[in-house]
Order: sequence, then structure tokens, then C-alpha cells
Amino acid sequence: MSILKTMSVVIPVRNRENLIVRCLDSIYNQNYRPLDIVVVDNGSTDNTRAVVETWSNAHATSDFSLRIFDESRPGAPKARNRGLAEVSSEYMMFFDSDDTMHADLIAKVMGQFASDKSLDLVCWWSCIIGRGKKPHLRRYNVKNIWARHL
Repeated sequence: MSILKTMSVVIPVRNRENLIVRCLDSIYNQNYRPLDIVVVDNGSTDNTRAVVETWSNAHATSDFSLRIFDESRPGAPKARNRGLAEVSSEYMMFFDSDDTMHADLIAKVMGQFASDKSLDLVCWWSCIIGRGKKPHLRRYNVKNIWARHL
């Protein structure tokens, strides 16, 4: 029997009290466990932190944890770096607080890591749905990953 590895998801958040539950629900509904969620509040002036704490208290299980941290220096990169400093699992991903995740995304990503032990990075396409616009797929650009995506 193989033991599943933990995936950590780092989410920077600022003033998203009306969107963060949708994001967290989509991660909670993943068909992969164990998951470690690291939310970094980047100076919210609304009730974002309280919403995250309430949601976390209602959803904590032995294979799904959520931790929340503060980062007072402005900017998503600062919040991502703060979250990254709190990750102890071998695998992690960044995710934005206004996005939702397809239910099998993490399972697919972890499946790629499991099938090829030489991988350090797994990339995927995203589906962009703008206000009043039709959904479209955005390909992951593999020509220059480091400059374009990290």
C-alpha cells in the first residue's frame, strides 16, 4: 500500500470576504487527500479573516487542514512568500483567492509526480471565465516557464 503525499496549497488573500468561501469549497471538494491549506491574509480591511476562520472550523478533518497567517507587507508576492515559508510538505501549489479548482486537479497533478519521479514542476491549462464572456482555455506556455510563470 502506498502512502499518499500531502499537497499544500498557498492562497494569498486580501479583501475577499465574498469570494474566499467559493475558493475554499472548491479545494475542499478535491478528490485527493491529504491537503494542507495555507491562507495568507495580506492586510484585509474587511471580514476576510473571520470568514476563513469560520469556514476552517467547520471543515477541519484529519486529512484536510487549514492554517491562516498574516502578512502586513502589501502585495501577493509577499503573501505567497510568507505562505511558502509555512509549507513543510514535499508538494505545493499557489492558488488565487478568486479562483475555483476542478475537483480532480490535485489528483491529476499528484498522479503526474507519482508517474515520473524526475519531475520538479507540473503545469496545466486553465479555463478563464470573465464577466459576460465565454469560457476559454489558456494553454500553459512551456517555452520559458521560469520567466513567464514563476
